[in-house]
Amino acid sequence: KSEVIIRLEQNQFSRDYSYKKGQNSKKRREGLIELDETDKKIILQLSQNARMSNIQISRELNVPQTTVSHKIKNLQKKEIITYSLFLDPKKMGYQSFKVLITLRDFSLESSERIRMYAKQKRGVFYYVKCIGKWNIELELEAKDIIEFQLALNDIRNNFSEVIQDIEFITIFEEHKYTYFTEAML
Repeated sequence: KSEVIIRLEQNQFSRDYSYKKGQNSKKRREGLIELDETDKKIILQLSQNARMSNIQISRELNVPQTTVSHKIKNLQKKEIITYSLFLDPKKMGYQSFKVLITLRDFSLESSERIRMYAKQKRGVFYYVKCIGKWNIELELEAKDIIEFQLALNDIRNNFSEVIQDIEFITIFEEHKYTYFTEAML
């Protein structure tokens, strides 16, 4: 069985064990951005190996190193290229969960209330507003199932008037996401 979900907005928040909650949160860029062929090739190289030097990329693409350096700086400035550190939650003593929330009232006010809650709530590091079977996705980490159950109860208690249903999925393994592929060239 599969579900089709359209993501309208995504927010990633800092994990509690790396920063104070609410710091270093970022809203993902939405919309279209014009990229030339060299930009696309640079992004593809970095998506496969983010540690590649400008010199290596220059050799691989047969483009001057100064061009690669300039293009990467521009892509960073436009926030097309961003950097993040991923720590394995299991090695930090946490289990990851995805909470799928269906709202009774899919209003801007309801979804914004939940987003602000997620931004401030310990353990919640990802918020997605979407259209489909559910309206909100939260990803959170907990030390154990009891801490997770307390987090679910807190969500239910704070939003009982707007939540119709809550489902959850245990995340056993995180995979590397590459949003840019050779097919996009």
